[in-house]
Amino acid sequence: MNLVIVLFGAIVGDAIDHSHRLRAMQVSLVAQNLSVALTCVCISIILSQENMSENFPATFWFLAVLILLFGGVSAIGSLAATLAVEKDWVRTLCAGDSTVGVVLLQIALLNFIEMSSTGPQIFGHRLVHPRP
Repeated sequence: MNLVIVLFGAIVGDAIDHSHRLRAMQVSLVAQNLSVALTCVCISIILSQENMSENFPATFWFLAVLILLFGGVSAIGSLAATLAVEKDWVRTLCAGDSTVGVVLLQIALLNFIEMSSTGPQIFGHRLVHPRP
């Protein structure tokens, strides 16, 4: 899903910049929730049939691709909702003080990089491969 965000993140950010924030939030939440619901429907269809991958391989793969597409739409909807809410928070907190704004942006960027890259992977690795 990170590939979807890398490919379409700039387009979503540009759309958020040029739209009304409330409307962008509504559209992103509807897209996100609808894609999650449709993913659940696809998964329930797959799970309702015994040995679906063997008995109906074309249908199974079609539903698998749909699940991936809906997951991508959900990730983009989540990104759009986050951008719509957090777009102006630094300006609001700083109240015109540019030094504080730069520091807050650096903290937010470092937190995003750390949480999206190394932290979860290291934690998961330590859970699976604990030291004696």
